[in-house]
Amino acid sequence: MDLNAAIKKHYPVIVLAVAVAVLGGALVVTQHRLSQLAGLMEDSRRVGEKGQEDPYDRAVKNQILKIYPSIKRLYQAYTAKNPAVREGNVKLDWSVDTDGDPERVEVVTSDFNDRDFESGIVKAVQGITFPEPPVKRYVTHTFRFKDAEKGGK
Repeated sequence: MDLNAAIKKHYPVIVLAVAVAVLGGALVVTQHRLSQLAGLMEDSRRVGEKGQEDPYDRAVKNQILKIYPSIKRLYQAYTAKNPAVREGNVKLDWSVDTDGDPERVEVVTSDFNDRDFESGIVKAVQGITFPEPPVKRYVTHTFRFKDAEKGGK
């Protein structure tokens, strides 16, 4: 039996073997990518746990700390106009572009419901130049305010 005749006789088996090999290779690649994705998801769950904070997040927080004196002045002006409200939170989110500039700084939640106070905090964050990330980064930060008489900020 010549080679062509053997190939013709076993053609369905050869096609099936090639298909299995291709699908097997695709499965290996898919499993590898799923494993990588699971690792990234696990890493993202660890961010914020003690000892597992992303160094970039720490650098962002350090820049935010630098504007706390101006935020404190805003809070003092707010409480002077609204003495009944003495504590609460304002949560902002924004992205940092690759030049370190904040983009789309927005109030997510606020316990104060005061546009002037909240927009003052937004403007303060907009004035920060953050460390330049290699890719655009998403940031959230909650400003916590407590009555100074109770030991708060």
